Amino acid sequence: MIISQGKEVANYKIGFIGMGLMGIPMSLRLVQAGFDVMVWNRNPDKTQAVVSAGAKQADSLKELAAHSDIIMTCISDTAAVDSLISVSLSLRIRSGMARSS
Repeated sequence: MIISQGKEVANYKIGFIGMGLMGIPMSLRLVQAGFDVMVWNRNPDKTQAVVSAGAKQADSLKELAAHSDIIMTCISDTAAVDSLISVSLSLRIRSGMARSS
């Protein structure tokens, strides 16, 4: 349990996608606040600063999703977001998570 301003706050497992100029400091703040953070980036080398601070590194988006109660993204542009969503939907369909109507 995390205490914030004298109140108990649920200890959510947070997945963070995108370790760039904004993603690194944002995920570092979450780690410093005591959250269980798992990070993923297209270039895994960019996760090292946050992993060194205590985050876990996901080897895949599927691993990050399975670990996380909340997923946050900080991605460079629309094309990268579209690519990420396409990969994520493809993983859901292959794993049988998506239902057909």
